[in-house]
Amino acid sequence: MKIYTGYFARVKQYREAGLVTISIARFNKYYSGASLKLLAPTAEMIHDAENLYIPKYKNILSKLNPSGIVDEIKNLSDGKDCILLCYEKPTDFCHRKLVAKWLNDSLQIEVKEFVVKKELSLF
Repeated sequence: MKIYTGYFARVKQYREAGLVTISIARFNKYYSGASLKLLAPTAEMIHDAENLYIPKYKNILSKLNPSGIVDEIKNLSDGKDCILLCYEKPTDFCHRKLVAKWLNDSLQIEVKEFVVKKELSLF
């Protein structure tokens, strides 16, 4: 099972690529699918500046068992390749990047942003 990160605007493309989508956002407006709220920031953190957000979010992660989180991801995805979703574009700061680094540092699991490849049209 591979774990990727991505954002809600590309859910259709991720599903077409065969990935199981899992939200790690606090709020799931317009999204229907699996969610893992343990990895969501608190509602109070959502509007924090990055320099305040990062230590608060790392504190949330420090209370979690990374192996247990991967087990939960496997359960939600039935062991299939999956993608952890939130709202921000890949170029914006987002907690999913912190989750990816945490899983990499804790378990040496490579989690990277999934890139949707657009088909080229000749016409």
